[in-house]
Amino acid sequence: MKFKKIFLCLMSLLLIFSTVVLGEEINKIEVIEKSIEENTDKYEIKVKYPSIQGGEKEVTDKINKTIEDYTLNWINDIKLLGEEYSKEYEKAGKEMPKMEAYSLFEAFNTDEIISLPVTYYQYTGGAHGLTTKVSYNYDFKTGKELRLKDLFKEGFDYKSIIDKKVKEDIEKEKELYFDNGALFKGVNENQAYYLNRDGIIVYFQQYEIAPYSSGIREFKIPYGELKEGLIYKLGN
Repeated sequence: MKFKKIFLCLMSLLLIFSTVVLGEEINKIEVIEKSIEENTDKYEIKVKYPSIQGGEKEVTDKINKTIEDYTLNWINDIKLLGEEYSKEYEKAGKEMPKMEAYSLFEAFNTDEIISLPVTYYQYTGGAHGLTTKVSYNYDFKTGKELRLKDLFKEGFDYKSIIDKKVKEDIEKEKELYFDNGALFKGVNENQAYYLNRDGIIVYFQQYEIAPYSSGIREFKIPYGELKEGLIYKLGN
């Protein structure tokens, strides 16, 4: 599968990059890679996910458990599908396609905040697989999971700034979106996002505002455009 090859290539590149960045001890914590690999006649699993070492144990344990629980449940669901589909294909006298599960991750942190976006890819039959992104964003001192609105001072109109940037980017490539981008109605308090060194990246899952072929759509808003309202020290 062409998409699978592209995904695995991207996964390799990002994991190489992650090893360089995450291997450094930043603010007394280290993000290490955990992996799960299984290969049977029904499914192939090659999953990488982050685990935090160091810092406040109660906080890191909470974050690590959240990530691991989600990842293990996701894998288990794919295995269960494999068992169900196996029976259906056997009854129909057909050969079942192999279920597939792959993942990659990135990481960013300061002494106050940590952001761990994990990209999950699964193939359970059909024309193509499905890619989803889940971001784990936490206040590293309190252990609070941070929604988009939690990054900003009360009353700061971050939505207008982000909406403007997203609309500008959509306008540059309207053909990639449903109805030339008309499905984008603005971000909300629970908008999916993650952080990196350069800014806040808001994103939309496949089919949310664009077709499968356009992938997960991401929009970067530099910290400089939001600095007046940021609660946390982000950017230069």
